[in-house]
Amino acid sequence: MDGCFAFKAELPGQLGIIGLAGLPADAVVTLDDRKNTGKVSAVVEGVRGEEVPFTVLILGLEQGDEVVFTFHPGDPVRPSQVQAEPGLHGRTVTVSEALAMGLEMAKIA
Repeated sequence: MDGCFAFKAELPGQLGIIGLAGLPADAVVTLDDRKNTGKVSAVVEGVRGEEVPFTVLILGLEQGDEVVFTFHPGDPVRPSQVQAEPGLHGRTVTVSEALAMGLEMAKIA
């Protein structure tokens, strides 16, 4: 994303996300905006993320200072752009419904 810098290190780990297209269409995911970003993400339980050989650290500027935003195994993905309309947070939907909403990835709980 604009204003961010990523650094890659050879630290293996397990992905905390999975592509929705790789899940059964009738699998259930929960819509989530627990960080109050104004966007919902899909969350899935009962699956394991792929093992990857590297971790990525993401830095950005906050009030003019360089800070660590996050670090995680695997490549970064774009955050959800699906608006957190009233009643969506905590709602369960099928994978096919989540895909139709424009979601592509699910966080693994």
